[in-house]
Amino acid sequence: MVPPPFFPTHKCTISDDWTLNGMNVVWMENDYLRIGILAGRGSDIFEFRYKPKDVDFMLRLSKGILNPNLDFSQMRSTDNQFEDYYYGGWQEVLPNSPGFNYRGAALGQHGEVSLTPWKHAIIENTPEKVSLKLWTRPLRIPILIEKTLSLEADKATLFIEEKLTNEAATHLDISWGQHIAFGLPFLKEGAKITTNARSFYPNRSCRPTAASSRVWKAIFPMP
Repeated sequence: MVPPPFFPTHKCTISDDWTLNGMNVVWMENDYLRIGILAGRGSDIFEFRYKPKDVDFMLRLSKGILNPNLDFSQMRSTDNQFEDYYYGGWQEVLPNSPGFNYRGAALGQHGEVSLTPWKHAIIENTPEKVSLKLWTRPLRIPILIEKTLSLEADKATLFIEEKLTNEAATHLDISWGQHIAFGLPFLKEGAKITTNARSFYPNRSCRPTAASSRVWKAIFPMP
């Protein structure tokens, strides 16, 4: 597919009149960015394109973007479904990361919300700003996640606001993250990631033993 020529319009646009393999898609853009959101599957950001250079930052594997409700293997494995349908892009990871059993509920790798349809609504649509709200409730954990994505006409920035609500009558232990994968042609040898982080800590099950504590200290502090 040859991308359309870039003509500055000095305004924002948004449209949800699109589908991909039977899943709802929303496109939002300004002169700088074109964002593709897979509302019908996980609210994934499957395209994050910087229009002046025509560069999409997201990884895209050759297997393509499948619809979990239409394409499935002979045996559905809770632990492996995320990998079965993984194509790259940017996923919401909730309510867990590694697969395990939580209070009697079997939770697969990276949780439920990345493979289920989300509800959505365009809540702002002006030349100066567009906003899309998405929300869902996973089946196995009583929580509500709400997310709003916004673009402003004069900024090369995607603004994201998220809210998580515990709808249970008790406390819940939640792991909430973003599964972002950069790809070619943006990510190549010599690329650098700039962050203000100074250290990071993996899940407890991934932490090294005392015997490998020197490796731990050598690897995990950020430069």
